Amino acid sequence: LLLALIERVGASEVTALMNGPTGSGKEVLARLTHDFSPRRSGPFVPVNCAALPETLAESLLFGHSKGAFTGATKTTVGFFEQAEGGTLFLDEVGELPLQIQAKLLRALQEKEITLIGSAESRPINARIITATNRDLRHAIRVGQFREDLYFRISTFRINVPGLRERSDDILPLSNFFLVKYGNGEQVPNLSPDALTKLLGYEWPGNVRELENVIQRAVVLSDGKDITADHLFFDDP
Repeated sequence: LLLALIERVGASEVTALMNGPTGSGKEVLARLTHDFSPRRSGPFVPVNCAALPETLAESLLFGHSKGAFTGATKTTVGFFEQAEGGTLFLDEVGELPLQIQAKLLRALQEKEITLIGSAESRPINARIITATNRDLRHAIRVGQFREDLYFRISTFRINVPGLRERSDDILPLSNFFLVKYGNGEQVPNLSPDALTKLLGYEWPGNVRELENVIQRAVVLSDGKDITADHLFFDDP
């Protein structure tokens, strides 16, 4: 059971690399890893590395000091410091430029960062979890990813297959989304026929589709227990 593994990894402080297809729930699993960890009371900061503009990636990750560049009117902390005492989740880490990979490696090794425009290092205290849908070993062979960084971030490698290959996770993930989208005080339950319908579906959209289905069902059920009639799938 993948979620049982996540619970064990969460209780430790190891760096973890999750590998799986788009939509397989890597961010959900990273958040659960955080929730199972001693850092659960700290922030969880998710970052989609593929969406970081290359010219701003360093500033967004590590921060910058006042006057570091045109428009830098004040000192701004980056994602590393925003995650202080908690967890920084770097999704699609394989998309980071090599220059940023080198700075990330140094931050992980030294447990400190240097803001752009500053000569002083700042200590960091954030757990790093990374994820990718790429074959990073291939990326290393073709010179697109640093091998030393790969070994630094992959102390524990977690393969995240599509949801159809891990039906044991459907019920606990559904309950996670019920809590997320319920009204807080009264979380709806899944009826037996609803669970049967969920387990019988192939989930081409993976965990992302499951989240959509549960969110819609919560709205349609008006906070009451969810039946099969409340479940509508994205598959045309």
